Amino acid sequence: MSELKERCWFKDEVSPSECPFILPDERHLRFDRDKRIRRKCIECKRFYEEINQLSGTEDQIFEIMKLIIDELHARQETFRRFQQIFSVNASRMHILYEVLESLHSTLDLKQVAYTVMLAVTAGDGIGFNRGFLLLRDREGSNLVGYIGIGPRDPSEAERIWKEIGHLSIRELVSAYTPKKFDAERDKFKDILAKLRLPLDLPILHKLASNNKAFLVRDQLAEHFKQIIDVLKSNEIAIAPLNIRNDIIGLIVADNFITHKPITKDELEFLEIVAYQATLAMTRAFFHEELQAKVNELHRINRLLREYHEEITRMEKMAAVGEVIHRITHDFKNPLTIIGGLARTILDEIEPSHRFYERLKAIVEESDRLMTMLDTVLCEIRARYALERTWWNMNLLVKRLANRFKPILERNNIDLKLELDPNLPEVFIDFKQFENCIENLILNAVDAMPNGGTLKIKTEFREDENEVRLIVEDTGIGIKKEMLDKVFEPFFTTKDRGSGLGLYNCRETIRAHGGKIEVQSIEGHGTKFIISLINIRKDVPEAPQAKRPT
Repeated sequence: MSELKERCWFKDEVSPSECPFILPDERHLRFDRDKRIRRKCIECKRFYEEINQLSGTEDQIFEIMKLIIDELHARQETFRRFQQIFSVNASRMHILYEVLESLHSTLDLKQVAYTVMLAVTAGDGIGFNRGFLLLRDREGSNLVGYIGIGPRDPSEAERIWKEIGHLSIRELVSAYTPKKFDAERDKFKDILAKLRLPLDLPILHKLASNNKAFLVRDQLAEHFKQIIDVLKSNEIAIAPLNIRNDIIGLIVADNFITHKPITKDELEFLEIVAYQATLAMTRAFFHEELQAKVNELHRINRLLREYHEEITRMEKMAAVGEVIHRITHDFKNPLTIIGGLARTILDEIEPSHRFYERLKAIVEESDRLMTMLDTVLCEIRARYALERTWWNMNLLVKRLANRFKPILERNNIDLKLELDPNLPEVFIDFKQFENCIENLILNAVDAMPNGGTLKIKTEFREDENEVRLIVEDTGIGIKKEMLDKVFEPFFTTKDRGSGLGLYNCRETIRAHGGKIEVQSIEGHGTKFIISLINIRKDVPEAPQAKRPT
């Protein structure tokens, strides 16, 4: 007993030198043996060694004390592990909450994919070195690379982890932009192009059926050799995105930089993230499909509206055409008689005769009116008998350029062609359209009496599904107050002319479902822009009219 009294843990009071583990603010423990044993001695290595020595004596109380202390240490260790697990799970639950909050705040597939892969690779997420998302291709037969996130090599890893290692999931997700998505996808473009798994792979469905994440190694390696060869990693975690036994994607992750073994806890957390990713992506897929259907309905509605307007316009034009046809028929006979009689008398009198100039004016005016009536009749007939075929507008422009080359050279006009090599074909009546462009070229020649530049340009505006042909000159231009009148019938600024050229051109283009616009600055030139929307993707195949040669 005297030996025990000398041991520090048995004393009622100890000095600082006897128990150096008591901190200055714990001075009260020096005078309270019970509390000192609970808070300090039980953790002290010396205390445990002395009890262990005493357990070998005849006094069995020390043997019992040793057993109690051993059990206490074991329970403390278990408690510490539970604390650690609880801390990790609490952290993961917090991360999962932030991820879920981000996933539920968007229906954009790219943002959903980016957020999911951040959860897989971020330091306060699961923490894989890198991750890849595979989604079904358009045919639904393969899983293909969609996006990758993480470093490409150790040097980039060091830089990235230093730059963003301190940021939380929330901060990383809130910094998302479409450019960041594109940058990550471009960075792994070569790897993503090679990541491909057939959806009919039996082992894939077997492993994915229980929605569990799994490790690709050992026996499984041969089944996923393609992924192993691409990623060059000997241990890969895979989590299926599986909804009702329908695999829509895979999350693939590894630690190719640190080579840290993938733990069971990490796989379990990956399963949770994959499940939430499946739900979010399914919503995004549905939203994309719905948006595509809405856009298609808008497009169809626009086309129907345009077709309805065109039908209404054509009905009006048909009525107008019938009226014009009757009027011209009623005018033509009297004009023929008047003109013929005046020409007969004119041939029989001398130029010096006092009625000669008057008769000559009657002949010329009747000829002009006859020409005008013939033009109107010709255009009306042609408008209701379109012979369409598929044509590349570039060929039409080249054909006209060759035909007008001598005229342009004679008038000191420089011709510049800017032809889009990717121009789709348009469904047109070639002859009518050729006459229309020919009219625009002749107008441009008339507008440049002292020479200049004529530019003809073609272009395809894919976003508007529109083929454009532009005829631009550097001529005298058109006065601002006259711009609204240039397409009106019988309007002309020339001394001689029917005033029907641009009107007929506009009607021809309208009959083709297109439109023509004019832009002009007096003294600088004029630009005519023809737009056609009825390219192959909007027009069903139709019997082909004979192509002009």
